[in-house]
Amino acid sequence: MNIVVNLLKYIIRLIAEIGGYLLSVVMLILVVDIVTREFFQPLQGLAALSVLVAVTVVYMGIPHTEEVKMHVRVGVLTSLLSRKWKIIFNIFAYIIGLITFAIVSYAVAINSISSLNMNESIAGTTPFPIYPVKFIILFCCIFYWIQILINLTNELKKTRKVSD
Repeated sequence: MNIVVNLLKYIIRLIAEIGGYLLSVVMLILVVDIVTREFFQPLQGLAALSVLVAVTVVYMGIPHTEEVKMHVRVGVLTSLLSRKWKIIFNIFAYIIGLITFAIVSYAVAINSISSLNMNESIAGTTPFPIYPVKFIILFCCIFYWIQILINLTNELKKTRKVSD
């Protein structure tokens, strides 16, 4: 089981690292867009491309953010609770997260397949297909769901230690 969890953690970190590199690509695209608009003939579609890459970057960071538990949390309530109740509260939150992201992942999967079938693109002088970005979002949502599941199992292990 540890091998699977370590492999998943490696994949999640790799996704985040690729997202970081893609952020550099977004910056480069925007610089090229600005320079070509100011000094030369503008390159069509760079702004649309930068938006697609930026959306991808955001979703690629979500699973790793959950792994290191750096999502925004309301700590006022949990700081008043005992260790046992904090664990119970976290378990409840992870279960809600699992259910929510199962629904979100399902909806994104349906939308991604529909986008692929329609060959959906961003309208403009240079149309860009949207479905690759939607499938990357789906991929990241699934890994986010898996990370929530890993965190839930870790919290459940804590309940055994607290009860002993």
